[in-house]
Amino acid sequence: MKRIFQFRNPAPVHFNFVILMVAVLFNSCKPTDDTPDDKCGPQLKWNSTLSIDEDFTTSSILTGGRVTYFFEDIGTPDDICSENHPICYWILEPVNYDEDTALLLIQGKVYWNGLQGELVTLDWKGMQYNAVKEIGLKMAYPDKPAWIGMNMQVTFYDRGSDELNKAFLNSRIEKMSVEVHYDQHK
Repeated sequence: MKRIFQFRNPAPVHFNFVILMVAVLFNSCKPTDDTPDDKCGPQLKWNSTLSIDEDFTTSSILTGGRVTYFFEDIGTPDDICSENHPICYWILEPVNYDEDTALLLIQGKVYWNGLQGELVTLDWKGMQYNAVKEIGLKMAYPDKPAWIGMNMQVTFYDRGSDELNKAFLNSRIEKMSVEVHYDQHK
């Protein structure tokens, strides 16, 4: 005995028409003016070479026999589009890599909106220390241009005076730089 299967559409014709109309309606919707591309302008890059001897904001803190020097250029961007995540870079090139250089603790900090921020430790890669951090700013700056600050922090055993500490840093550090890639706020 043969069985014949017959497919039957259980939905009435008007139900199929409603489904078709809903699909057409959703496909015809256009994006609103709130898309990230409408709030953001061109992609920009800001960078700064930090120096021990130049007029950058530099300070030091002594704790437990170790001293930390902070290097910062206060002219960081204040026109960042918060819809897209900016990417921050820290690079430190030593004079040479030896035992004293290996004992340096090198960190980068990015901060925004007063108390919020991220601290990263630079890793030795190739012939330099570097770190990369992508940050989200939308919650802190939902409808206005975002601002960030960036600094480099170098920690080592205290040499006894500020002059000796700076001389040690000059003998260890060839170049320090911070950089941020971001979309400009419209």
